[in-house]
Amino acid sequence: MKRVEGSFLLNFTTGNISELPSAREMDNEIQELFSAALDSYLINKNIDGNEVHFILCDDFTIEDCE
Repeated sequence: MKRVEGSFLLNFTTGNISELPSAREMDNEIQELFSAALDSYLINKNIDGNEVHFILCDDFTIEDCE
């Protein structure tokens, strides 16, 4: 058995979008997308996942910038 662990950094800006979902909502939805992408990757590579995998974000913030 092998354990694979990695850290990913997400950083993006938006245009003139005044209404974003809350940071918590975006965090949850993006984690679900990454989990689905990882599931698809493992299936395509014929890799069996033995444990539940988590995609976690320790600090998700939204701030104004110029």
